[in-house]
Amino acid sequence: MSAGGTISESAEPRKVRRDYGALLENTVFMELRRLGLQVEYVVNPDGTEVDFLVTRRDRVRELTQVCWSL
Repeated sequence: MSAGGTISESAEPRKVRRDYGALLENTVFMELRRLGLQVEYVVNPDGTEVDFLVTRRDRVRELTQVCWSL
């Protein structure tokens, strides 16, 4: 940027890469927390994972896996 606050003509627009799966997972996480649920990430002994272990009042309610596509 020059002192006048203009952008150089040679500047190229930045490319934005969206990871829709991560955005969806974050949205689900935020909604579960908004509902007052405790949310944990789970890695099983065999190395597989589940996005969310959802509990309320120390009772497991559900396991939730979030994905943008299968």
